[in-house]
Amino acid sequence: MTFTVRQEQPGDSAAIFELTQLAFSTATHSSRTEQFIVDALRRNGHLALSLVAESEGRLVGHVAISVVTTSGRDGWYGIGPLSVIPAFQRQGIGSFLLQEGIAIMRERGARGLRAGWGSGVLCQVRIRPVYGTGVSRNPAGISLV
Repeated sequence: MTFTVRQEQPGDSAAIFELTQLAFSTATHSSRTEQFIVDALRRNGHLALSLVAESEGRLVGHVAISVVTTSGRDGWYGIGPLSVIPAFQRQGIGSFLLQEGIAIMRERGARGLRAGWGSGVLCQVRIRPVYGTGVSRNPAGISLV
């Protein structure tokens, strides 16, 4: 299976809404509101990056990255929702979208990204070194906190 990743373009919002709704339709952790979250981020100008995966002219995956406030630290962004329609899940599309998103945000000077929902943080990816914090870095310069 082949797919391409690109930034969201005008006219993609309806397909992103549909694929996000479908992706979370059977997820036990879902609030079934993820598609509305993406729309609200877009409508309010909070999407820092919106990437889609496309296969044979159809959008099959999406990741939203938005600005977040993290204890007064600038340059941090939230990852999510990350959506892949069920027929295309577990084929590496979500991982690829996430890796591309991290790479683009690194190029843009982001300090880090957080993934989670509600008040829980699932993980943080520090993409700018923070010295003196005891955080170990891998060779790619990405630290999981």
